[in-house]
Amino acid sequence: MEPVLLKGGETVKSLSTAFLADLEEDWRNHGKEIFPILRAKYPQAYFQGIASLARIIRWDVESTSAFDRTLSPEEIMDKLEERVGPEGRKLFEQFLRKVNKLQAQQQLEAQAQIGRPGPPIARR
Repeated sequence: MEPVLLKGGETVKSLSTAFLADLEEDWRNHGKEIFPILRAKYPQAYFQGIASLARIIRWDVESTSAFDRTLSPEEIMDKLEERVGPEGRKLFEQFLRKVNKLQAQQQLEAQAQIGRPGPPIARR
């Protein structure tokens, strides 16, 4: 099987998808029970693994820089459409309609609560 390069793969050794699938299967079967054993018996390897992950995992600054400022819903939909196509835009538009409907409903309920008299206050 051809190795698949992960993002930034030019600086990280590539891993085959088969290896990653096997690793995922092992994790599902045994989970985190290996961590205390590894930490106790091989603390240097444990630490090296954590340090290696820290080098591999990095934030993609360019992907987040587009959202550094507050965007209008229209700008967000444009960005979303650029990234995932018109179907993503449609999903976001549906989401906004539902949120707006919920907000309007909550405002009506709050106004109705204000208009209702509260429980009677006991007087002595």
